[in-house]
Amino acid sequence: MVSSHYLLCVTSLFLFSVAGCDFGGASSDQNVTGPKVALEDLLPGSWEHQQLFVSVQGYKLSDSIFTIEVNPGEWEEKLRVKRVVTQYDKDHTYRMLFYSSSDSLEKTVRGMWNTFGDTTLLHVEPNGTYEYKVSQNGQKWILESTVDWDEDSQTDDLYRLTIEPVIEEKKKRLRR
Repeated sequence: MVSSHYLLCVTSLFLFSVAGCDFGGASSDQNVTGPKVALEDLLPGSWEHQQLFVSVQGYKLSDSIFTIEVNPGEWEEKLRVKRVVTQYDKDHTYRMLFYSSSDSLEKTVRGMWNTFGDTTLLHVEPNGTYEYKVSQNGQKWILESTVDWDEDSQTDDLYRLTIEPVIEEKKKRLRR
């Protein structure tokens, strides 16, 4: 079973990370002109969680540090979920869907999202509000934040989540 703390952290981190991205589509070595597409316009759709990295500082107020690293194909082994997909709707609501090893829907987290500029994504959930800095690497987006992963009342744990559009969403984004 997925812990509510993980769900909250993943949701929050995802939203805040997307907000920090430059989604203009041109790298520094390209000479591309044209309108910049706003993060708010790029976000709607389905995004699959690919990689997760958490560095927990001062676990439960001790002086110990540990990291959690989940790469593609390791979600079930390390977090007991087969996959996680976040669906962002144009009305600024989202659903984070957690699938079991049998690929059945195990848990749904719902919330509201908003962006601030092209670098900040905000997730608002019943249990809290999360802000992410967003960056882009090709079709993948990286969401980063500092959170209280270990629930020790200290917002000192680094969280980084890499997401990418689900297959049908990739095709739409490549045409933009």
